[in-house]
Amino acid sequence: GSNIAGSASNVTLNTGGESVGLIYVDTSQGWIGYSGFLNNPIGTYSVSYLVVAGGAGAPGTSSNTVGGGGGGAGGLLTSNATVTPGTSYTITVGAGGAGAAAAIATNGANSAFGAFASSIGGGSGGGSRFRDRV
Repeated sequence: GSNIAGSASNVTLNTGGESVGLIYVDTSQGWIGYSGFLNNPIGTYSVSYLVVAGGAGAPGTSSNTVGGGGGGAGGLLTSNATVTPGTSYTITVGAGGAGAAAAIATNGANSAFGAFASSIGGGSGGGSRFRDRV
């Protein structure tokens, strides 16, 4: 009585001793297959994603710097993609950039969802150097 991968069509498993893993998502998608299919009878399905890259570090102050600008936010991408059950997709979570006591901090690292999206890490904040002291 529930949808399978968003379709009201029946799915027949006709291999002796076969087992599959299904998870119920909602009334629209219904049941989604996630493991055990030699030949996936369900086909592909759509997923929504959000990819956020690491934010950058910011410089602090030291004896030769005056303040510093904040590090930039990591890029953000959101969209939909069609994926196939049983296929592995590489997920990369970009780390935040390291702060620094002097004028140079580091950029944030990129994040990615397979070949679908790559979000660029934030740029580091800059410090202001001075030479003369009052």
